[in-house]
Amino acid sequence: MDTNKQTWEIGKENASDVIATLDGTTLTIDGKGEMRDFSIIVYEERDTFSYAPGVKFFGDPRGMIPDGRAQMEIVSVEYDDSPVFVVKYTDDAPWSQEIISNVHITGVSNIGDCAFLDLYGLKSITISDSVNRIGAWAFKNCRTLESIQIPRGIQILQNDVFRGCRALESVEMPESVKNINNGAFRGCSNLKTVICPSRTLPNLSPDAFFTDLDDLDEKDAFKKIEGGDLEERNAFKKVKLYVPAVSIDYYKNAPRWEMFEKFGGKIHAIEDLA
Repeated sequence: MDTNKQTWEIGKENASDVIATLDGTTLTIDGKGEMRDFSIIVYEERDTFSYAPGVKFFGDPRGMIPDGRAQMEIVSVEYDDSPVFVVKYTDDAPWSQEIISNVHITGVSNIGDCAFLDLYGLKSITISDSVNRIGAWAFKNCRTLESIQIPRGIQILQNDVFRGCRALESVEMPESVKNINNGAFRGCSNLKTVICPSRTLPNLSPDAFFTDLDDLDEKDAFKKIEGGDLEERNAFKKVKLYVPAVSIDYYKNAPRWEMFEKFGGKIHAIEDLA
């Protein structure tokens, strides 16, 4: 028996259906069915607010904790018309404190919420096409991850799924993607190549990539980007978006997708990659 290996049972319905094995810095996840979620992320609005990130408390926001009250932790605070704080059920993945550079996922049908949250040393991911759902916050703040090829069955890129992946340079999406949710690639300030082969434009949420551009005209949106931090300010200028040649005009004129070229990025025919 290799004493350097660690294993965990992480199936959702039956724990033994999915096995995670950590060998050195490589995590392999294999099995059948669904991975479980590792944290529950909740957005809570409050008229008055006295908490701050890092504060832990006991509660059950929105009745989402199966066993009633559980320890929660505030992970961030955002302000719009009223304060919104983001809390999580503090049941982190068992490898959350390990040094992991590579992840291989095969056989399973989904990747759980927050499965690889804050794995700062993660550099590469391989995901089999058996996976048809990647949970919210699954790869958030994987700051050294450089590329991702999203499995062919994925239809929704969940909230904040790759948010804060600062080293991410390229993303290849399958034709199956229908929705790119809020924050999916926000904070991916080094993004250079986005491949989107769908002739039918996926629905793009207002801050899916860089900043919330909803309900802003071009002039105001430009001011918003210019008024942001350095990463957001230059983000669009770096990106080459590759789409089917027959759909280029649709992307160039579609709400939110149009911002790629308006702020210095380029939209190219995917056929040019061949």
